[in-house]
Amino acid sequence: MENKPERLSFANQVAQTQIRDDMIRTSNQHDESNSAYGQPVKAPSRLGTYANLPNQICGQKGVAWDITTIPQIGCFALSSGKSATGTFLGITIVVSVGADGNEVITADGKPIPDDPRQTPLKINNINVLGAGGVSLCPESNRSVGTSGCVAGIEVISRNSDKSINYYVSQCFDNGQWCVTNQENWDRIRQERGAQ
Repeated sequence: MENKPERLSFANQVAQTQIRDDMIRTSNQHDESNSAYGQPVKAPSRLGTYANLPNQICGQKGVAWDITTIPQIGCFALSSGKSATGTFLGITIVVSVGADGNEVITADGKPIPDDPRQTPLKINNINVLGAGGVSLCPESNRSVGTSGCVAGIEVISRNSDKSINYYVSQCFDNGQWCVTNQENWDRIRQERGAQ
């Protein structure tokens, strides 16, 4: 018997679309005069169990707008014409949003293939994979049942004003599971006895 991916019910599809739209609308209401970080994303209660999903992804800090340094974990958004730089595993990642609203991501100055079927970019024995973001996967971490990826930057949404929302994740156990906000990272490290 062939396993087919589970299809979302129409109600779940509508709820997910509403969450995304509400997250975009709320994150677009950032206050540039105050801080790069907005308030936690508030989804309407009509979304039921999905209402808190944006905050679960982004955490208490919400979305950081048009920052120049990519956070090690959490959410950020870039308007068209903006870029941000971060260092992950010693590799400099630059995320830029063009005037057309499309992202360009480079690793140590080299473009990252955007098709996961293409051969990944390799830098210092680290596979740098594209497709809606970037994943960093050291070859030494690969094992049966895990991706080996330890960090990633993924697109949450591409918005009508040509801005893009992203989340940055950090992973545990050779990529078996990842977290996308600082509160979860701190909680897990504390539970494991790490500093």
